[in-house]
Amino acid sequence: MTAARDRRVREAEGVERTPLPPALAAAPFSVAGSGLSRNRLRAADLDRSIYGMRVNANQPLDLVARCRTIALRIRDDAIVSHATAAMLWGAPLPPHVERERAVHVSVPAPESALRMFGDPPKR
Repeated sequence: MTAARDRRVREAEGVERTPLPPALAAAPFSVAGSGLSRNRLRAADLDRSIYGMRVNANQPLDLVARCRTIALRIRDDAIVSHATAAMLWGAPLPPHVERERAVHVSVPAPESALRMFGDPPKR
């Protein structure tokens, strides 16, 4: 049995995994500074939708939580923009835009914003 399959079987059987330290369980955290093993960082109880970041999958990841998570990864001069900013301000938007999970980020020219998993494709 492969290690990945073995892990999935253990998780399906409800085998306990190493609990997260309280500070990591309560807020988004960076993979680099977490001190957790590679296997622990890949566990099903962690949301991995933002590259280099993990969030307790048992916590709801609403728009504000996604923005706070991405804020840990982006440059200091970057800002949340476009439809994401409009949603944070409560602006009325079409339903298909409100369902979008991407967080739009802008940086001063001529720089480029970080592209992470979940970003909308460039058009």
